[in-house]
Amino acid sequence: MLKKLYIHNFKSFWHSEFEFGKLNCLIAPNNTGKSNLIEAIEFIDNVLFKLDTEKITFKKNFRFQEDNSLFRAEFEFTNRVLIYKELIDYKCNIIFNISMGELNTIDVDIDGFMKYVDVQEEDKRVGFFDHFRLRSYGEELKYSLLDYEKYDTLLGTKKYSKFHFKYNHSSLNYELESTKNNKNALISLLGMYLDSKDNITRPIEFKHVFSRSSIFQSHYFHSYLMKEKQIMPETSTLDKYGTNLISFISGLDDETIEDISTSLIGEVEQVNGIEISGEAHKRLYFIEDEYKVPLEETSDGAAHFIAIMSAILGNKNSVALMIEEPERHMHMKVLSTIIETMRDDDKQIFFTTHSMEILQELNLDEILFLYRDYDGNTQGKRAKDIHNIKKIMKIYKDDLVEILKIGILDDLNLEEEA
Repeated sequence: MLKKLYIHNFKSFWHSEFEFGKLNCLIAPNNTGKSNLIEAIEFIDNVLFKLDTEKITFKKNFRFQEDNSLFRAEFEFTNRVLIYKELIDYKCNIIFNISMGELNTIDVDIDGFMKYVDVQEEDKRVGFFDHFRLRSYGEELKYSLLDYEKYDTLLGTKKYSKFHFKYNHSSLNYELESTKNNKNALISLLGMYLDSKDNITRPIEFKHVFSRSSIFQSHYFHSYLMKEKQIMPETSTLDKYGTNLISFISGLDDETIEDISTSLIGEVEQVNGIEISGEAHKRLYFIEDEYKVPLEETSDGAAHFIAIMSAILGNKNSVALMIEEPERHMHMKVLSTIIETMRDDDKQIFFTTHSMEILQELNLDEILFLYRDYDGNTQGKRAKDIHNIKKIMKIYKDDLVEILKIGILDDLNLEEEA
């Protein structure tokens, strides 16, 4: 989970600090930097996972003349991963300090705890471990081993040991503190390649630190795009606008497809589930009693709902997920289901909204107000930290429009000045 984020000299950010929780609803008037925040997190994802910093472009804050843009991203992370012959359980706090501009550097500082057990060769399921350093995590673990429960129980008897890791991505210099017994497992976890003198011989891929394929995946679904003809291979990634929705769903495991299908029951009128058919040209149908209604003929609300549920339930590879304006085409009953699904999911969820109905469904620690300070720079404050916020919301009956009208974000400017 992304806990804290500092952004300096990037688009509308200047010494801007944000704190996030498990579920984060971004509330802001127009042109306050909501889209810029999404872009900033996507930028960090590109820097850390693509690692080709020379080809990554970005925009500095036009109000100031400063060469470098700075990012400080702090993550809190718990995971279990199977790497070749070791089942590793770890929890850690990870800080990335990123400088982009005349000099591109990434510094990493990890404080964590880990424990592991060795996996016997005969317990590996055929097809999952064909080469060194292949990883399995999340729900895949149950299918990677013939008797996962045995190793889960064994791992439960082990105690965590502390470790500390510091690393500079430019120089490849590092410091590693851990127990002697855990060192090799930790080297595998971090994806470190060392020579005979324990020097790193190639840059670390940060996806190994997370055991994920991305930090952040964002979506802004458009029903009319999803309803257009889709001819593309199965994919593990749902694109930003949902244009490959059918191929994404068809590539999921049967259990997840069933979860998505079941989520429609009672939420979308007359729909009892979904069905995907076809080979080269797959089609998605909504089942209404004995009738099959193709995606392109269903309502915009039904299309938007299944896209959102597919993004939440089907994405097993990202740390965090962003969904813009989930309320579009939706009844409030359905929105309540979506919010509860967001809360229950393992991923950290961000979403934007202009709906006062959604605001009524949220806790104060799930709402983040974005605003411009007097210098025009984007700042953020969680609702729970705003003075008298409970009284304000009660007086105005959680009406987001009225809350913004009374100038609550102007008051935030005054707080910043103080």
